[in-house]
Order: sequence, then C-alpha cells, then structure tokens
Amino acid sequence: MFYNAWQEVEMRHTRLEDKPTMVALGIEDDVSHIANWIELGMMPYDRSPLYPDMARQFLASCRVYYADENARVAQQGVLTFMIKGMRYRITLTDLCDLYGFKRDLTQVSIDTKWDDIKTLWSHIGNGEYDSGSLKQTDVRHPAIRYVLRIIASTVLCKSDPTKARKSDLMLLLLGIRHMFPAETWRSEIPNLDLNLGAVFAHQLVSLKTKAFNKKQFEHVGSLLTPIFSYFDIILSNATRRSDNITMDLDYLKKVTWMKPNNVWVFVDEEGKSWNITLPVESLKIRRDHTRLYFTPDETLLVQGTNRKLRRGSSSSTPLLALEFIFLSC
Repeated sequence: MFYNAWQEVEMRHTRLEDKPTMVALGIEDDVSHIANWIELGMMPYDRSPLYPDMARQFLASCRVYYADENARVAQQGVLTFMIKGMRYRITLTDLCDLYGFKRDLTQVSIDTKWDDIKTLWSHIGNGEYDSGSLKQTDVRHPAIRYVLRIIASTVLCKSDPTKARKSDLMLLLLGIRHMFPAETWRSEIPNLDLNLGAVFAHQLVSLKTKAFNKKQFEHVGSLLTPIFSYFDIILSNATRRSDNITMDLDYLKKVTWMKPNNVWVFVDEEGKSWNITLPVESLKIRRDHTRLYFTPDETLLVQGTNRKLRRGSSSSTPLLALEFIFLSC
C-alpha cells in the first residue's frame, strides 16, 4: 500500500550547501563553524546520486526499533527497510558512522519544550517567536539563515524548509550555544546530547505517510544512497539521477534571498527595509553572539522599499514572514 502511493511521488535531490556561494557572500567561515559544532558530518555536502525507485521502496518500508521501547537509547536502536523484497537492518550507531555523526550520544529525539526559545530567537530574528507563523526569512544574518536551511533540508528531511520551527532552532542552538555567556538564559538548556543518526532515522520514518498527501515530491532521496552503498545493494540496473542541486546563487535568487549586485535586504525592528552590499568583513559572527542579530553600521545601509508588517507580541499575531534578499556576486 505504501509503496504504491510512493510511486506517485516525484523524487528529487536533496538541496545541499554550495561553497562558492558561501565564499562569495562572505559566510563560509561562520557556516562551517556552526555546522561543525552541530556535528552535521558529511550530510550538508554529500553529492551522492539519486536512485528514485530505491528511495521510494526505502521510505515505504522503513521502521525504527529499540531493545526497550519504553526507555529508548540510541545505542540500542535499529533502522530497518526493504529493497526488492529483502529486509535490511542497520544500527543507529553504524548510521552515525556512515554520515559522520557523533555515535556515543544517547538521546533520540529533540526536546523542544524550552522556556528560553523566545530568548534565543531575540538574538537572531525579528518579532516575538511563534513557530506557526515565523519563517527563516525573519532571521536577519545570512549565515544563520543559511545554516537553518541546511539543517531543515538534510537531517530534518524537510522538502519545503521555509518555517523556523522549534526543532530547527534547537539544532541551531547546538552550533551557537558556546558563544553565549551562561547568564543569557533564564532557564536551563534542555539535554542536547542528540544522536543525529537517531534523529535522522525517525525523520525518515515520519515521511512514510507523506505519499498520501497532496504535495507529490520529496527531496530526501539522495541522502539515502550512502545506506544503499553500505549494504552493497546492486544499483547498476536502477534508474539514476546525478543532477545535484545546491543552495547556489541562482537558488537564493529564486527564493528571493538574493538579487543582483550583492545587496542583502533586511527589515529592522521598526519595520523599515534596508539594503546592504555583501560581503562585509565586520559583519562576520566570529564566535561573538552579539553579532548574530545582524546590525550593520548605518553608514553601510541604504533604505529600501518598506513593507507592510504586523508586529508580534504576547497577545497578537507575531511578525509576518519578511522577505530578505541576498545578492549575487
């Protein structure tokens, strides 16, 4: 039943990071530093080909099991799936080794119940945080937004990764928490000993019923190819697509993060739109949490076209998604 439904889904490549673009925008060092602290391994830049039908079979059949379902520990977890009628199983620790994740962490799910998530948001985005309405485009700094899109597109397996969800922010926190003094937070940071192999496996399982939804495309397929190679599954007769896609300049223009002439457009807390030409050396984060919010010197700014905004507050709808624009070099 699941496989028949998945045959109606168009399988697309996972969109990965693009080094020339990051260099051109002056964000490569910051993006790499944050991704390394999250320990995303090879996932942001793996260029494996896509095998559409193999990916459909995998997603239609994958499951995660634990030795004790009431006390889940990553080191006791197994991911199973079927290809051409044969069942395969890989431990979550082996899955970590395969993608370059840290294997000895035990937590299998992201704890999003943190009172200070609004405090975290106040350091990176406009408005009061609300996961239902705010988007990645509400994030001001280009490096932070780029990392959020990488997180959402890869380990969290999102085909339309535009929202700024709590799970995205908690993974981002893994990469930037070392920049903040302890007194920043009013409450204790939840356990972030996340086993990303387990998180990835559960995200894959959560996609199983997606084939019955109206949105008939999926971007996670090429991330599965290392698993097929691990088991030496014969792929020579399978349909193969090698058209890797990345977060390059053309893509950033398409999603309106960019426009020509290297101009980055952002909206300040008063709802005013500003333009700034990138890259700007002084705006690199460089492990300094005070630079996460992106507050350029006013001498570098040119006022842009103001947009109609709704401000967020504890009793009203948060700031609507704003359009930020990166500009190509």
